[in-house]
Amino acid sequence: MMQEALARHGLEALTSFGAGDYVSELHCLFLLMGGGSPDEFDINTIGLNNNNTSGSYANSLPASKSGRSDASDNATVTNAATKCCCEVGVMEEEPLPGKALGLVLLRYTYSNNPEMFSHQRPHSEYMLDALLERAKKCSGVCHRFMNEVLDRACDVKVVDVDVDGGKSRALFCAGHFIKGSLLFRGLGIEEDFKGCVAHMRACEPYQFALALNTIGLCYEKGKGVEKDVGKSFQFYMMAAVKGVLIAQGNVAMCFWNGTGVEMDKKEAFSWFKRSSALPVSCSKLSHCYRIGEGVDKDPQESLRLLKFAAEQGVANAQYKLAQQTSDPAAAWKLLMLAAAQGYSNAQCEVGKALLKGKGVDKNTAEASRYLRMAAAQGNHFALARLAAMYQYGDGVPLDNFEAFRLFSQSAELGNRAAQSEVGRCYYTGRGVNKDYSLAVHWFRKGLANPRKGGYGMAHNSLARCFRDGHGVARDTAEAFRLYSMAALHGNLISQFNVGVCLENHVGTPAKDTREAMRWYRLAASRGNTPSVRRLESIITKSTRRAQQPQDDTM
Repeated sequence: MMQEALARHGLEALTSFGAGDYVSELHCLFLLMGGGSPDEFDINTIGLNNNNTSGSYANSLPASKSGRSDASDNATVTNAATKCCCEVGVMEEEPLPGKALGLVLLRYTYSNNPEMFSHQRPHSEYMLDALLERAKKCSGVCHRFMNEVLDRACDVKVVDVDVDGGKSRALFCAGHFIKGSLLFRGLGIEEDFKGCVAHMRACEPYQFALALNTIGLCYEKGKGVEKDVGKSFQFYMMAAVKGVLIAQGNVAMCFWNGTGVEMDKKEAFSWFKRSSALPVSCSKLSHCYRIGEGVDKDPQESLRLLKFAAEQGVANAQYKLAQQTSDPAAAWKLLMLAAAQGYSNAQCEVGKALLKGKGVDKNTAEASRYLRMAAAQGNHFALARLAAMYQYGDGVPLDNFEAFRLFSQSAELGNRAAQSEVGRCYYTGRGVNKDYSLAVHWFRKGLANPRKGGYGMAHNSLARCFRDGHGVARDTAEAFRLYSMAALHGNLISQFNVGVCLENHVGTPAKDTREAMRWYRLAASRGNTPSVRRLESIITKSTRRAQQPQDDTM
């Protein structure tokens, strides 16, 4: 059966690490999921067997898809789990509380999302992570039962390893680790980051690697402790050298971003390789091979790794693969898969495609829905796009105040186009009181990074402020400089304005109609109508002057 095969596969993965603390930890955690060893693991004994050949779990497990009420489901599972725990002797005088907890969590994993195990993740830490995520589905009664079991595990007296082979230590640490994990995620009990850290710290003297990784995460995010990326890196490294894949991936990211340690792309690549059993690390390796960071460029290897990560459900990989796929249908499918996982960049792209009708039927209502989902996660691109919809009444009611609010949120997150738009709102008084000084402030923030070649509307708008003396002292030379910078980098409106300055001697060393015409022609060739009109005007005036009779009077 699939469950038994997965159990055996997981245990084989544990033994592949060789003898060491991490093996004991994962072995203990596997006990929490209802198994002990390939010989001890018995689907029938722990009540997870299903003789239904159709593959449905609805008959043996109370899944939400089976049509039963939630209250009935919760009561049935709790009672069945308790019964099974008694049958295998884990709720007697000398209980093994971990197995009782594992039964409850494992049952709810299957009952709420049995297809989760269709992707046979190779390591037990993945399975544990999935169990913890699914624990949120449990009822209050079930959570109380789990917490009682956990509290009993946390109270276990740790004895010398030679006395019981480390079982008491493993159970003590696993109890604290899972209780801390539930507190971190707010599953069944109120979210409490300080409580999480306290439970993880209880495992620290025993160098329980998974707990060390979580302590590192708390330091990195400032959850329950004062943020300290240096300490975060130290804890990640302690867990990584013990073989924790997720910790190895975290160490790789620290080296990649220079978080708590000096940035070192080659070292990052090395740790990504070590944690390559993690699909997310494969996604990062793909990026390394694509741009030649930490390793020589290898487009074929990059694509292979990206496809693998995408197939394993890594949303970022699905999104990137969609951008590289020439088949529109395949690209759309990948985008939708990533968007369904809540990946905000994919949600934003889906929204933009639906808004423009690009490759799909135009649907502004659905576009708005996807953009809102991405915006709710703080995606500044989605916030700016949604703001533009309100600015022009595209699929939503025209609302300049809402547009300004959304542009402001995007601008605060660093979106340069939004920063320029906020400046324009202050300059024109659209959706907010007119304020030239604040307009200049936001135009300055919106000046793009020259290394990215992003000269645009912020330069053009700030140049207008200098030209007219709005919010700053009038300085036509600075206005011309800003127009020229943007024009040289392809900004269409700035190309027209450079022509205007040259034609009218505004901020330029001298009037230069010929050079003005060159800029007008460039802008006109790109569809700028005002440039066409200026060219026509200059040519008309020149023709009239040529046709005027010459005065031959001496």
